[in-house]
Amino acid sequence: MIPSIETIAEDLAAGRITTEQAIAWLHQHASGAENELRDYFAAKAITGCLPGSAFSTRELQIKAQWAYRMADAMLEARK
Repeated sequence: MIPSIETIAEDLAAGRITTEQAIAWLHQHASGAENELRDYFAAKAITGCLPGSAFSTRELQIKAQWAYRMADAMLEARK
């Protein structure tokens, strides 16, 4: 389990972990946050293209792939 950012800071300040360990933990936090943001963006993107009608599994897969491409574009635009 990844320690909280507060715990990482406290442990680093107290000398319980090295700077390298702190950076590694913080990198995991950043990676997780980006993945969560990507999923959030994809969910927002797909909401508009799924009206009440039924879709085949293949159609849904295509729409989901599009939503993740849109999410990736949104993440890139944030840079």
